[in-house]
Amino acid sequence: MLCLLCAVAGAAELDPARIDATAAELLAVGDRAMGTPGAEQAAALIERRLSEAGLAPMRVRTTIAIARPVGDACRLEVGGQSIPLSAHRSARGSTGGTAGAQVSGPLLFAGQGEDAEFRGKTVEGTIVVLDGDSDDGWTRAAELGAAAVVFSGTDAMDRRRVHRQSVDVSLEFPRFVGDLDRAFDGQVATLHGDLAWTPATAWSVIARIAGTGKHSEAVVMAAAYESPSTIVGRCPGALRAWNAAALLELARSFAAEPPQRDVLVVFHGGRGEMARGLRHLIAGLCLDQAAGVYDPQGQLATLSAELELRLWRDQRAGEALQRFVASHGDSQDALRRLIVDGLGTPPANAGDPATEIEVISARADGFLSLEAGQRADRMQSPLERDRVAASRLPEAERDAARAARAPREAEYTRYRTIQGKLSYGKPLIGEEGGLLFEFATTAASNVGRHLAVLSNQRDDLASLIAARAAFAGATPIHLICLDLSDGNDRYSSLSTGPLVNWANDLGWLHSGLAKLVNDLNRDGDVARIAFETAVYDVQDEAAAWFQEGYVAEAGICGLYIPAATLATVCDARLKHASPMDTAAALDAGNLRTQATGLRRFLAAYVDAGFLEDRKSRGLTSKAPRLEIEVRSLGTKTGRRGYPYPLSFIGTTRDSPDAGDMMMHESHWGDAFGVVRVPFVPEMHNALGQGLPIYSYGYRPDGGIAAALASGGSMKASENLSFTSQWKANDALALLFEGEQSRLYGIFDPRLLVPLAAVSPLSATRDSAPNFTHVETSYEHALSAIWTEPGMRLRITATQGKIGNRLVLTGGATAQRAKGEQGDP
Repeated sequence: MLCLLCAVAGAAELDPARIDATAAELLAVGDRAMGTPGAEQAAALIERRLSEAGLAPMRVRTTIAIARPVGDACRLEVGGQSIPLSAHRSARGSTGGTAGAQVSGPLLFAGQGEDAEFRGKTVEGTIVVLDGDSDDGWTRAAELGAAAVVFSGTDAMDRRRVHRQSVDVSLEFPRFVGDLDRAFDGQVATLHGDLAWTPATAWSVIARIAGTGKHSEAVVMAAAYESPSTIVGRCPGALRAWNAAALLELARSFAAEPPQRDVLVVFHGGRGEMARGLRHLIAGLCLDQAAGVYDPQGQLATLSAELELRLWRDQRAGEALQRFVASHGDSQDALRRLIVDGLGTPPANAGDPATEIEVISARADGFLSLEAGQRADRMQSPLERDRVAASRLPEAERDAARAARAPREAEYTRYRTIQGKLSYGKPLIGEEGGLLFEFATTAASNVGRHLAVLSNQRDDLASLIAARAAFAGATPIHLICLDLSDGNDRYSSLSTGPLVNWANDLGWLHSGLAKLVNDLNRDGDVARIAFETAVYDVQDEAAAWFQEGYVAEAGICGLYIPAATLATVCDARLKHASPMDTAAALDAGNLRTQATGLRRFLAAYVDAGFLEDRKSRGLTSKAPRLEIEVRSLGTKTGRRGYPYPLSFIGTTRDSPDAGDMMMHESHWGDAFGVVRVPFVPEMHNALGQGLPIYSYGYRPDGGIAAALASGGSMKASENLSFTSQWKANDALALLFEGEQSRLYGIFDPRLLVPLAAVSPLSATRDSAPNFTHVETSYEHALSAIWTEPGMRLRITATQGKIGNRLVLTGGATAQRAKGEQGDP
């Protein structure tokens, strides 16, 4: 240890001016939220700086979902002006946009959104404008019938305000941020704000610094560089820029004077999705490896080969459908001949030609079956409503209603029959075959989206495999994350989090770091390292030194290898992940104090002896991936895949105030509703309760068209999660076409606490509907409820073991706005 300390004592320290200059360059890019062009520009800037330091950077890509405007940018038109708006933080599966609704009405400026500010005013149908530093007053506006809310002014919109203005359920209520003049109060405005989930790429930039030793071990050093995605375009992310700039300066310094161990520097993207870029990179680097050599038949290789084969087969099927349409084909035999003619050279892991022709023919039939099924699905709900309406008619009128409905019933049955035959490889006969060309025309134009989903999965994996090949030989043994803030001048190490809660097993790390810092600080000739060693004097109280709800990358990515995040202590991080996180607001003095001695500390940390023989917990991932098969209601047996669902996989069932990090990651399904999720660990304590899964189908305007059938008399997806006795297993989800109802202010009037469980009943028969899906926010005391269209509801709710309570809505809340006392 003494020799090591002597070696690092003379190392050049970081240049604060260079850090500030690089941070300013990143901020000058503008909005660099994950998946945006600005984030890619920032990644390119980081690559240039690493290259200038003599390193060879690489990119690893991750496909994510971001909410983008449909058509023109979001805006508010009022008084002859067009005022730009930004979408507020998305609400799980809801983008928070207008979802195709024509939102037009008078502007109502309501300050903080307290009861007194709504009293005596007509709220229903208005666009309510609240102060940017308001709390959860937007829920009152929504409860009273507002069409949308705009938060005006971001000067005082800190992290806590952003959190309270957000919601952790898929509530389809429009929330935007803009700068509005109070002179517009009362004027009629029109809000244009359709937002749709769109695939996007988050980039991580990595580089290897070869150490002076045997290159058998590597320490990963990481920092995020994107701006927060909480309010896209209005959160500069100055702290993230500073940390990325500090890591760039560290990389430059270590490249000039390397430590003994190899160092992998990682500027990770996709942090907003549960540190997804870094988590997948660490998992990929740690899997299939022994003594620095990757198994060519390991999990990633298997997954890559499977994806390539699936993509090749579906490309052949898509090409055959396109040629079928171009040649005006008229039979299944004609389509099969086109498949035979266009087979080409199969991948190495394909079957014999005869087998592949059968498989590709089945895939082509599958695309056609989807088209038949979608037509039937569109007819199903209207027919069901007509049947119910006819059952209420006088008996003398029922026959006429049945006769009027008969042609549509026959058409519906025909589509379902074709769907079933194509699904099971049976021939179409008579007029069924006459629809084949029509189905093929639509299917051929839609195959491209399916292939894009598979191509993104393949390309993500290929970039990770390329990075593994470049870094082969060095086994990652430890992860150090840099996440300093400016609310204090001291920092410490943090390792626990949503996926890493074995604090007692990590005492060796923090005690080792404390001893290391104390030894380094004994040298009176150099500036002291601003590491707070007292944090772990009392192990159980360590969390009190950090912001409540703060989620460190190490508490997620430390799932695979021991990890620590260097984070500022005793800092509420109020600017973090908010519009207030600007360069002008940074406390440069606190950041520079923490940067003092940082290079010297990290050089000793990387080569510390206490990192040896500290292995991971031996977690493995389901090989090679998990799948969610998302099915459409179809014939109410769930036999047809729901095309292109979007699924959100959570780390836990809690939703803490995690700043710019959402506690889930998004995954797109293909045309057949198959969602592939890599790197789900087995034998992990989080699987005891299951990793929750939420899946949705969407309309082109971004609104939710279908939700999980998690409740009701025919429920099929209750408590959907990746778990079975701590083992990860594939999941089957069933979506139903539904419409959303919303409840606000639901609480037990005796205990004055929110009701935790909400159950919808059909008001007409006082029993559970066929299908329901309910998401409840305990923090905001509200629920989003999906049922089949047109259903009248009666709601019961419970709190703990207390019996059912009827939730009353409407009357009491309207009275409150008129000045009367009392709550529902």
